Amino acid sequence: MREQTIIKLTNHLKTVLSDNISMNAYAEKIGLPTSYFCMKRKAVEQAKEAGTIPDEDYNVIMDLFKQIDARPRLRTSKKESTPDLFGNEVVYSDSELDSDDTSKVTIERDEEGKIVKYLFTIYVRDKQPILGSFNRDEMNMVYRLYSNYGSGITQREVSRFFPDYSLADFKRILRAFSITKASAPFAPHVIEENEKDKLLEMQFREKENDFLRSYEAEKIKHTESQLRKYMKENQDLKEQLQDMSGMLEGIDVSNLPKFTPVVKGREDRDLIIWLSDMHIGASVSGYSIYANDYDQEEVEARLSKLVDQLKRESLMFGNFTNIIVCNLGDSLDGYDGQTTRGGHQLAQNMNNKEQLKCFIEVMTKFMTSIVEELPCGGLSYYCVGESNHDGDFGYSANVALQYILQSMDIEATIFDKFIGEFILGTTTYILCHGKDNKDMFKNLPLTLDVKTENFINEYIDNKGIKGNVVFVKGDLHQSATTYGRRFTYKSVGSLFGSSEWIHKNFGNTPAACDYSIVDENGNMLDGRILLQ
Repeated sequence: MREQTIIKLTNHLKTVLSDNISMNAYAEKIGLPTSYFCMKRKAVEQAKEAGTIPDEDYNVIMDLFKQIDARPRLRTSKKESTPDLFGNEVVYSDSELDSDDTSKVTIERDEEGKIVKYLFTIYVRDKQPILGSFNRDEMNMVYRLYSNYGSGITQREVSRFFPDYSLADFKRILRAFSITKASAPFAPHVIEENEKDKLLEMQFREKENDFLRSYEAEKIKHTESQLRKYMKENQDLKEQLQDMSGMLEGIDVSNLPKFTPVVKGREDRDLIIWLSDMHIGASVSGYSIYANDYDQEEVEARLSKLVDQLKRESLMFGNFTNIIVCNLGDSLDGYDGQTTRGGHQLAQNMNNKEQLKCFIEVMTKFMTSIVEELPCGGLSYYCVGESNHDGDFGYSANVALQYILQSMDIEATIFDKFIGEFILGTTTYILCHGKDNKDMFKNLPLTLDVKTENFINEYIDNKGIKGNVVFVKGDLHQSATTYGRRFTYKSVGSLFGSSEWIHKNFGNTPAACDYSIVDENGNMLDGRILLQ
């Protein structure tokens, strides 16, 4: 563990102790994630096991945690005048202050009358009152997870999602809001804002989620149809990765740099990085026709080489107005040694957890390098929603990455469909992998044909897209640009390169990354760097 991280955490804990506030309140006050202290405690314990933290530092940090956990709470004086959560003065009676678990709950609404926050004050005999609040998402999570009509998990299991409250205090919060096993699986604001039919639909989806959780827990393999049915919603994806809950452990996101826009360069020029087919976890045998050693170290080396090339472009053209990183799918090689379409066994050197963690680490490092070494006016990340190798598995990994990038003030969008688009200047860029995770019989071709042109034209018309259009895809690990009557059609290369199967069936396609430099009129100067 880095010395800077140790010093920072120690100072935070000392401040929490000296100010006599909760870790959650402190984190919210200075803009840290609410899970900061929970994650850091785990990271410190892991560092201790790995021997990467000095014993003295470990003992100091853990002693601070113990002091905070063991702090006595001062009893509020009887008949004391105390401001409530809205700053109004409230006088509490002797009976209220002497009673155990007396509570006051308040619903905060916006100008339109919609519930935006649930606030609570719980009085505990001989202890400091428990004050706090849940936002809309947090409160709905409580109802959904605890209700027998939702996930139906225990109070202890639900409380783990709120690490700043002890189990005893979390039980008090449930009682304060009268949340029981018989409660509906929706928070009051959800019930207020949705019709009966919509609630029934949402309830049905929750039962689908329950089925998926059971399926994963028993390690039953999904068939193609079942996978498609139960992987529609983001919550489903989270549950599929329940056994991989530690994928972000050990990754320190607290010290990541924040993106800061800089003044544009000599001219308005944007840089688009077409990052595709990383296939994290793929392995190529030494007996293959062509060598392709591929592990985390090699992935980082290839991305570093890419950054070096882009730095040279930046020096040539001046700071870019915007830098857009487009992930065109197959970030991970596959789930349980297979593509998500099933039936295709893959040679891999990483298990599911290792693929996820490797992807998060290398992409966080890559985006950090861009922030630190490629000054620009705006930085964004886009990722397609489906691809044939990693499917929803890759989608989930990119959703996790999205939260990290947003904490760095980087705009991040993960499409939830096979195809999506964004606008830059006067041009609409349509992104897809080239083959989905279930329905397509054939890949979209390397170069444009009549059938594919009709398919894309239909999409353009349906979406009402006007003006200049560029359609970009990955999948085939090769670069090519062809032109339709209404759009440009681009295929881009692969960071991974070629597998042993590709070597024997199609020949060698070395690892490469394509990029485009775009002027204010939408004119593109395409570049390509070989990474292998």
